[in-house]
Amino acid sequence: MQERIELSTGGRLDLFLLSKLNQHYPLKKRGFVMVIPGGGYRFTSDREAEAIALWFNSLGLNSGVLRYRTDAALDNIVQHALVEAAEALRLIRQQTQAWSLDTACIGVCGFSAGGHIALQLATKKCALAKSVLHIGEVEDFQVDFAICGYPLVYYSQTLIENQARFEEKSQSLLNQRYFGSEEPSEAVIAAANPIHYLSEETPPLFLWHTAEDEVVDVQQTLDLAMAARAYGIPIEVHIFEKGVHGLALANEVTALHAEDIEPTVAEWTTLCANWLRRRILRDK
Repeated sequence: MQERIELSTGGRLDLFLLSKLNQHYPLKKRGFVMVIPGGGYRFTSDREAEAIALWFNSLGLNSGVLRYRTDAALDNIVQHALVEAAEALRLIRQQTQAWSLDTACIGVCGFSAGGHIALQLATKKCALAKSVLHIGEVEDFQVDFAICGYPLVYYSQTLIENQARFEEKSQSLLNQRYFGSEEPSEAVIAAANPIHYLSEETPPLFLWHTAEDEVVDVQQTLDLAMAARAYGIPIEVHIFEKGVHGLALANEVTALHAEDIEPTVAEWTTLCANWLRRRILRDK
């Protein structure tokens, strides 16, 4: 990490900028990827943070890790995390000259709950531009591409029950934390579903998931992919047969347990790099 920026809404953005290197070629403009770790909105996973940002650096892209707040006492943590992410995105776009950024190549990469945040950023730029906390131009919240690993796309009763089981908390307390209400309406829950905000303007998506995921069902990624296809959104999807939830790089670098190493799944980085070169980095 080269620099840390504290966000006014809480949380922070840890930066890994190639433009800050002593031998950086000053005329070279590079893209930027904001990495958003998962953690079930209970914490931000270290395994889905710095190692991912440095991997993007290896592709010649600047990167940063969003460490959004997950305070236990924070009501409506889902919305608050999105507000922090929106502030970070606008900050990045305001520094395009200082950081020598390619303004047409600024994207997000999220995992699990971080994938949920990334997808909302990619689909809600108009709403974010009009929000009370982030009044600004729509262009300030432009996402040029989104990369998501085993993303949470929408909330289901099973998911809420699983979170309650993991944390030994009641469903009503989890609802209060996630949605600001012990009994959120269907409209409130639906508002957190990025599928409802897809449009022809949604940027290209790269998605990957495992069929064995027991925390976030692979059906969520499949539903998102089919909905995106209906809008003609450029999308690449990879479903791997084996693998638990939360694999990150799926190799020794990010493994916490032996089951976190899946050589076949680890190929997602090669697939993603090729996708970026074809769609985002061409002619850069």
